[in-house]
Amino acid sequence: MTEAEWLACADPQKMLEFLRSRASDRKLRLFSAACCRRVWHLLVHDWSRDAVKVVERYADGAATFQELEDAKSNAWEFSDHIIHSDEHFYDLDANAQNAADAPAWAAERSEDYGSEVDGGCPHRVVTATQRALGAAEGNAQADLVRCIFANPLRPLTISPDILSWNDGVVVRLAQTAYDDRHMPAGILDNTRLLILADALEEAGCTDSDTLGHLRRPGPHVRGCWPVDLCLGKS
Repeated sequence: MTEAEWLACADPQKMLEFLRSRASDRKLRLFSAACCRRVWHLLVHDWSRDAVKVVERYADGAATFQELEDAKSNAWEFSDHIIHSDEHFYDLDANAQNAADAPAWAAERSEDYGSEVDGGCPHRVVTATQRALGAAEGNAQADLVRCIFANPLRPLTISPDILSWNDGVVVRLAQTAYDDRHMPAGILDNTRLLILADALEEAGCTDSDTLGHLRRPGPHVRGCWPVDLCLGKS
């Protein structure tokens, strides 16, 4: 894939395949969780919603592997069994049934990326959420890939001088932006990202990709690449 193809691509499956050797466990988990957040309104059971939350916490080292396993088991129990055996869910439409698979796949061990990473099964999460929302969802998912993974053909860094400028204000602003999300969609606050962009520019950042991404309306999600750069996350 060329840089132009990456920037224009509307196929998240193709993009994930291209990232096979470049994607971290954390970012893959956060991408899967962001896809699940887009079908949040279709997740009708606490076990499905809880699995998304645990995946996000696990990605950031705030949940144990056992918690992830328990969340996965519960999500599959609902998706595979309860949804078909409990009369309360007999009338659940096909979109909600497909959406219920996504959190379970997000919490799974990787079947797509071999032994190098274990970032859930993002390909299957993409499929489940597209079945729930329609094929056009692929466009939004492709934008999520670019938001989280940046442009892998043009890796960027931020100077330590910028990060330490004014007693580390850039890092503090990035952490606040990372922590402050509009729920349940899980979208980062645009105002905080704009403030971060202004601080980066004042600190000496001149990279148009970094500043431009933060100033776009988004949506931006946890794992947003300029925020991660400021926080030293991969």
